[in-house]
Amino acid sequence: MVLTSSTVSFVLSQKGVVISRRFERTFEVLVEDVFNLKGIGVEVSGFENAGRAIVGQKVCIGPIKGSFITTHVKSAQIVRTNASSVVAGNDACLALALNTDERKLIRKGMEVIFRPAQTSFVFEAEMVILKGSGVDGWSVVVGASILVRRLCEMR
Repeated sequence: MVLTSSTVSFVLSQKGVVISRRFERTFEVLVEDVFNLKGIGVEVSGFENAGRAIVGQKVCIGPIKGSFITTHVKSAQIVRTNASSVVAGNDACLALALNTDERKLIRKGMEVIFRPAQTSFVFEAEMVILKGSGVDGWSVVVGASILVRRLCEMR
């Protein structure tokens, strides 16, 4: 592929489509770390995959045994700076209003979303096994996102 101004414009326009689609989807943060801070409570940090969250907005965190806990965002931070909202593409920290029992249930790998999602304990996946030239025998590699590996057991 030859890199010209028209191909660069095309790539940038497609990237804009992908980014705008992220904003159109409902709010979703993938929890990468959990902190229990004195005077604040539980704060989760992670990548905001889609949508927008505003301080005071109701959100759900989970799954916890197939269900979600409903709470609200007490505060938000981006790069250690207080923010009134966070949008898709941000690495953010969200302080959540949770009671003592709920705090103990929050773990890495969960997600903070706008409304509860349907969860599944078992699912089937169709896989394609590719064999390259110069390879003796078979070597199967399964790629799964960090979230899937943390929340399920693969057999």
